[in-house]
Amino acid sequence: GLNIDVSLPYIEFLSGEDVPMTVSINNPGASAFTIDDYAPYDQNAFGLYIRNENGRLLFPRNDKSPLPSCTVKPGETYTFKVNLKQFFDFEAEGHYQVAATLKRGKTTDSSRIMPFTVVGGIEIGKVSRIKEGSDNTSLEYTLLYWPRNDKEHLFVRIVDKPSDRVFGFVQLGYIVRITQPKIEFEPGNIVVITHQTS
Repeated sequence: GLNIDVSLPYIEFLSGEDVPMTVSINNPGASAFTIDDYAPYDQNAFGLYIRNENGRLLFPRNDKSPLPSCTVKPGETYTFKVNLKQFFDFEAEGHYQVAATLKRGKTTDSSRIMPFTVVGGIEIGKVSRIKEGSDNTSLEYTLLYWPRNDKEHLFVRIVDKPSDRVFGFVQLGYIVRITQPKIEFEPGNIVVITHQTS
């Protein structure tokens, strides 16, 4: 058998934010474990499973594998990161559970189940402007803060209107909520956000 472990840096993520998961595959056996697209290794595979708070399994965005190929020699551990947002759509606020699986021929090994929550963040400002080159599409910039590790962090979520698709998301660092942050637009599609950090 193979040992597979998963971990997340936080238990709460803002809607639209990357969700980087660390995966470790340990091979305690006597033979190497290989995933590749040629026989017999094409029978081996790495998989991700996410359920929402209603217990429904989310379907991946596409058939692309988070781990298309790898080799883990006996006694070794292979560690890599997966951005869950690249493979699943879970921008809706709520509780989720993620687990990883390894298929080796007809045998499947699973990781522990990791819970996490998607939150909206606390809004402190919002500005919209027309998207360059378009008459009926705008970009909405929302400033949000959220506490992590005993500090408050500032984020900006950029949403395409009217589709409501998340166009971009950036963590801007620490914030001290004494002065109101400002969003200003400069020529050449440059957005300047000024906020107090200490």
